[in-house]
Amino acid sequence: VVDSADYVVAGGGSAGCVLVNRLSEDVSSTVVLLEAGKSDRGKWDSWKIQMPSALTYNLHDNKYNWNFWTEPQAELQNRTVHQPRGKALGGSSSLNAMAYVRGHALDYERWATTDGATDWSYGACLPYFKKAQTHMYGCNEYRGGEGPLYVSREWHSNPLNDAFVQAGVQAGYPYAADMNGFQQEGFGNMDMTVGRNGERANTSNAYLRPAMSRDNVTVQTESVVTRILWSDESDGSKRAVGLEYQQGGETKQILANEEVILSLGAVGSPHVLMLSGVGDKQHLADHGIESQIDLPEVGQNLQDHLETYVQYSCTKPVSLLKYASWQQPWHKIMAGVQWFLQ
Repeated sequence: VVDSADYVVAGGGSAGCVLVNRLSEDVSSTVVLLEAGKSDRGKWDSWKIQMPSALTYNLHDNKYNWNFWTEPQAELQNRTVHQPRGKALGGSSSLNAMAYVRGHALDYERWATTDGATDWSYGACLPYFKKAQTHMYGCNEYRGGEGPLYVSREWHSNPLNDAFVQAGVQAGYPYAADMNGFQQEGFGNMDMTVGRNGERANTSNAYLRPAMSRDNVTVQTESVVTRILWSDESDGSKRAVGLEYQQGGETKQILANEEVILSLGAVGSPHVLMLSGVGDKQHLADHGIESQIDLPEVGQNLQDHLETYVQYSCTKPVSLLKYASWQQPWHKIMAGVQWFLQ
């Protein structure tokens, strides 16, 4: 177990894997990654992460999933909403539906012009999107061609996909040839983070695996970060100098020579901050936590998207239902065998 490093990264998810890769490019710097979950490879059931069509298998248990539920939502007649979050190397990129969606360019412009995030305009972010990506259709003004993250489209065509897009166009909506390109509005085929070999292109495969071969990288799984370690600076401020974490039933600490980086996701990062005394002072006191930095915004204003399913009966035998249902199990089994044999 390493007890110090130049950079200590908490959380090996969508952001943490990228950070480990980029930071360790400097061979003079040591990087330690602490991930609460298990590896996304090397387990008997790792195929449930790597096989794209098996994505639903990990959504309803807590082996590779934090399996959160919201508080009762007043606007939804007090229903609770399921919040799956990845608990494995790759984080939620090991759990999600692999849709590669950058979002609308004007949202980035709003951040820059209205919300004060001047470095987050779409024009400022686009070079980094391209740097990250290798698109199966090659590089252009909006797509990258040499990045670590492989992005594909239309792996297997289905008549229903084409009919859906054509129906949208016939109804008067525009055709979006590239939903991450010039125009997002309209109907079209989505980009996917599925690799050339048909495996999920999560950030563990794209970024972390190449970095793990470097001598200056250490990855510790099943290491649950519990709090930040602080030092008192001469000016009265606090400085993060390390992390406390649980591993194998033991409480351990690791110190950072340069930086402590929290990349535990939209739920995990504010959670650890509040456990470490960063948040609303009164709220922390109510839970017996000593305030270190009074920041009332921590843990507030989470904005998430809702997902709604609309199902229709198919009038022709072209639906994918036979592969998703156990009513005719041989279809599902043969699809899985085909993937393993690729």
